[in-house]
Amino acid sequence: MTMTFGEVDYGRDQKSINTLVTQMEQKVNAILKNVNVDSAEFKAIETALKNCWVGVDADSFLNTLKTRNQTVYNNIKNTKSKFTSHFQADEASFAKFQQSNKII
Repeated sequence: MTMTFGEVDYGRDQKSINTLVTQMEQKVNAILKNVNVDSAEFKAIETALKNCWVGVDADSFLNTLKTRNQTVYNNIKNTKSKFTSHFQADEASFAKFQQSNKII
């Protein structure tokens, strides 16, 4: 799966940062929706496996799949917040830099 962003010129200003963060969050939210164990996509995989495979080993496999899928979901969600935090910190850093500029 790829993430294709719209065009954004990343300058260190509020509008560019907000545009970039919004686009990133929309893409990541779409991925999270599909990766979630409650998603239709995951339920379809689960149903197909249950139709073709029964027994303790099948149940164990499904439980492992759900657990690992949840780990992937959490990692993607954490990555989203790390991106957002990074851009907010960059914006704050630049604002501080601009405030320190003195006109001669």
